[in-house]
Amino acid sequence: MPATKLTLQATSFKRMQLNDNDEYLHCYFYAEIHGIPEELKDYNTNEEGLLSGEAEAEATLGIMLREPRMLHLAIEPISLLASEVSYDKKKQTVTISMNKNSGDGIYRGGALLDTILQHRNEGGCDQRMYVEFELFVGIDSKILEELSAQRRL
Repeated sequence: MPATKLTLQATSFKRMQLNDNDEYLHCYFYAEIHGIPEELKDYNTNEEGLLSGEAEAEATLGIMLREPRMLHLAIEPISLLASEVSYDKKKQTVTISMNKNSGDGIYRGGALLDTILQHRNEGGCDQRMYVEFELFVGIDSKILEELSAQRRL
């Protein structure tokens, strides 16, 4: 299966590496919810996560409707594993290359993302709102699964 390239408008992009030779890359950025590609939800690694986060989804929708400017502060980052990432500072875009065969996908926040994508165009949700993404490159998917499980404790 070929890799899928997704591009998101991004603000406050931070790239973290211990040094230039480090094979692991950890990035953070904010994306406006109306510019998140629908295809991203196809990369949810926890199929049950879309159904099991009802309380979380309800709380997220409540924030979107009542305090839209606070969304990025009120919910945890959506964690992704990708094969490649590039940032175009001039255009303020992040391009993510993802391949399901490599284990790339959403490891935390899949239910949140589903709620955001499902309700972002409803009345009351038409304001600019941001969500934080946490992106990993070069990390084995099994290690990221363990990390995500530890973070839920």
